[in-house]
Amino acid sequence: MVLISCGLGKKEKGATEMIAKKDFLKKYNVSEDSFEKTKLDWDQLKAIYDAYVKILPTLEPYLTFFAECLRRAPKVHSIKARLKDPEHLIEKIIRQKQEDPGLEITTENFRTVITDVIGLRALHLFKEDWELVHENIIKSWEIKSKPVANIREGDQKEITRLFQKKGCEVKKHPFGYRSVHYLIVSKPVKEEIIAEIQVRTIFEEGWSEIDHLIRYPYMKANPILEQYLVLFNRLAGSADEMGSYIKYLDSALRFRELEFKQAIQKETEKNKELQKKIGELEAKIEEMKIDRKDKASLKLDLERISDITTSMPDYSDIMSKLVPKVPDYSDIMSNLVPKVPDYSDIMSNLVPKMPDYSDIMSNLVPKIPDYSDIMSNLVPKMPDYSDITAPTTNLHDTSSPIINEDLGGTADKKSTSSDEEDKTDDDKHKKNEEEKNSV
Repeated sequence: MVLISCGLGKKEKGATEMIAKKDFLKKYNVSEDSFEKTKLDWDQLKAIYDAYVKILPTLEPYLTFFAECLRRAPKVHSIKARLKDPEHLIEKIIRQKQEDPGLEITTENFRTVITDVIGLRALHLFKEDWELVHENIIKSWEIKSKPVANIREGDQKEITRLFQKKGCEVKKHPFGYRSVHYLIVSKPVKEEIIAEIQVRTIFEEGWSEIDHLIRYPYMKANPILEQYLVLFNRLAGSADEMGSYIKYLDSALRFRELEFKQAIQKETEKNKELQKKIGELEAKIEEMKIDRKDKASLKLDLERISDITTSMPDYSDIMSKLVPKVPDYSDIMSNLVPKVPDYSDIMSNLVPKMPDYSDIMSNLVPKIPDYSDIMSNLVPKMPDYSDITAPTTNLHDTSSPIINEDLGGTADKKSTSSDEEDKTDDDKHKKNEEEKNSV
């Protein structure tokens, strides 16, 4: 399978002009100060951009040629090929100039300085498949510089030794990328064509694509995401190791199964030969001129020998030993998975604390004045009738106004009765005074 991508996408094929400097620097997260330090001329970069856009169509046949040659290589599962996007070319020139201020890049030499204008990626299934892919590349093309094998800290030493044995320069990548990079040179025409080939496993490709999307090249990964990218990288490496072990296990089981079938076939042939000989012995016993009892005893012994020699052995125990015991990877996997720190405090600090607006809101709401005094003055005071006593009524008195319902007569009687009571009280008072004086 070959996936080919050219420098200008479908949406961009009509666009041949470079975007404005301000927009470009913002898009690719390049500060104005850092750009000025490179001492690059923007008009010169635009000239390189235009020159590259002009030659892009002529590079497509070379890309297809390299991809088809790699596709036919043994152990190659799939190929990804692309021509560098024009904007990415300019961004890389700026980045390389930042790393190496003495670097000189012009419209004449940019294709030899930026060596991945034509880029290909050969993917293989198992880690050990790399050796055959490597040999095919070395045999097919001239190598411009020593291949570079990027590894991750903690990778298997056997793989590192194999890279060194095959003439690769081994580098520990800071982000853990695993792949082998080749710069190949071809000269199908007078002009020399340089292409970059990256070789890696499918698992390594999957991790790098996700990591590339999160991290590269214009922003750094969030510290929380960084932990999970490291975890993902370890799992990708472990997946490659497990894939290799499964391949080895499959090969070992097939080999031992073949050995077992051959042993069974050998035993079957032996049994056939024994059966043949036993049949011949039975015929000779019949021909022997001996006592019938002795003859029967010989035949019985021969049958016992036949049962012992021709019965197939039970190979279940043998087969259980042939199948290797799969080691318990639970402890290994638990160690591979990094403990993710508790980011609750960090996250709580990241979320801005909302200020307490209760006091502000209380001041914003106007205070309603207390109208209780005003209202009390508006309401007229009712006279106090508590000093005025209501007339008492005796319900058992037949002269009660409730019974007789004679209001006028009742009033007169009550008035007379009251006068008489006052007179009686005066008489009693005088009598008491006289008694005191006499004493």
